Amino acid sequence: MITEFVAGYLLPGRPLANMMIKTYGYMTMSQGLGFVEDLKLGFYMKVPPRAMFRTQLWCTILAYSTALNYTNTRAFMNIGVMNWVLHNVPGICTPDQPDKFSCPGATVFFNASVIWGVIGPQRIFAVGKIYADTLWFFGIGALLPIPIFLWVRKYPNHWLRYVHVPLIMGGLNLLTAFC
Repeated sequence: MITEFVAGYLLPGRPLANMMIKTYGYMTMSQGLGFVEDLKLGFYMKVPPRAMFRTQLWCTILAYSTALNYTNTRAFMNIGVMNWVLHNVPGICTPDQPDKFSCPGATVFFNASVIWGVIGPQRIFAVGKIYADTLWFFGIGALLPIPIFLWVRKYPNHWLRYVHVPLIMGGLNLLTAFC
């Protein structure tokens, strides 16, 4: 969401640019988190970190070089399958599609591009607008771990050592996604 927010301020009224920045921002974060998850799994399995990193690097190079050889074929195949589905599945991407091909991810992506790219955050979050007060929560989320960290550092056996603010905020974020 941060990438969409920043892109909305930097490029107001340009939804395609916003979608591109969102895609690059999300994919970078997603690949980085996947890499860290793999390193964490290697740590739990007692694999040396340098060996794990070399293996990840080698597999990335191998996958990329293999993808270069088949890129054109796969690109045409993906476009062909997509066009076939769009022309042969009745009611595709509609809420009442009998086989539930309702395309929720595409709808969310489109809606986000309209909200952040066309309307823009300045019309939603500027001073005097309806959601202006919600911007305070970015600062609260960034500052809240600091007093907890300092308190636990002073009193290491306090129950607050089990409180992990980013995890709690992430859990609340998941709750809003399902409501």
